[in-house]
Amino acid sequence: GAGKTLALVKLAARALMAKRSVQLLTTDLKRAGAVEQLTAFAKVMGQEVFITETAEELAQFMARTPKRTLVLVDSPGINHRSQTEMDDLFDFVNAAPAEPVLVMNAGMDVMEAADAATAFSALGVKRMLVTRTDATGRMGAILTAMESADLALAGTTGSADPINGFFPMSAPDLSDLLYGEVLSLNAELTIR
Repeated sequence: GAGKTLALVKLAARALMAKRSVQLLTTDLKRAGAVEQLTAFAKVMGQEVFITETAEELAQFMARTPKRTLVLVDSPGINHRSQTEMDDLFDFVNAAPAEPVLVMNAGMDVMEAADAATAFSALGVKRMLVTRTDATGRMGAILTAMESADLALAGTTGSADPINGFFPMSAPDLSDLLYGEVLSLNAELTIR
């Protein structure tokens, strides 16, 4: 429910527009309609969705994929408080040479964000992608998650548009995201 599939579609669209070779893969066989949702987006982009049910299948898929191909893997939503689910995800993360990226809703409770980031950092997560920045007014969860698990910010999403709405983040971009409205309000008050 964090927006992993739409974030993956946005990344795929950006890569395809940059003329990169892309493969879309899903391991999300738990959520009803997950494969169908990704397949519908993939069809619009002229892509196929590959499905792997086990970590071994993922490793085999990655071994067959050309080196310069960007492989984007959509995983199921994981309850970071369930050791079984975390262990299953750990198996997938270790099955292939891929970078796991935490996808987190910007509007999460601050302490829940810290707990989730810390749990996922134990799986080797070093970066996070923050979703739904357009629909969130309080974004303290972003800084809390980054600080609690020493995560870098890979980018944000801020619209339901599958082509647009992915924003790479630099320090000034993050500052604008977090403080832009306050700064513009202060500027307005000073002008008057």
